Amino acid sequence: MAECEHLRVGREFLESVSWPSAFRQEAHDRCYCERCYPPHLRDTMDVANYTYVIPRGWTRFAVSVDEGFFNHHDVWDKWLNCYHGTLTHHTNIINMNCNLKRNLVRAR
Repeated sequence: MAECEHLRVGREFLESVSWPSAFRQEAHDRCYCERCYPPHLRDTMDVANYTYVIPRGWTRFAVSVDEGFFNHHDVWDKWLNCYHGTLTHHTNIINMNCNLKRNLVRAR
């Protein structure tokens, strides 16, 4: 099956702003449009002991992360994902900060 319009347009945008491929993890891109995530699929799931609401209508373009940092803080099992928009000129700042702001990291 060919990729949906949301993924195609998003990838075109990333190319148009010269987003470096080294900062991407395309295998983890995910679309939640009706075609890619049909209405019969569940609206929530349990993640890190929280109820995670599926971001229907959103498309995720995964960025590379500092695996050592993420593994040390057990991010993949204890933190929730967040979906939010950003301005194009902020994307370089996101990359320089490994997609996290230091003051957002809390001791557990």
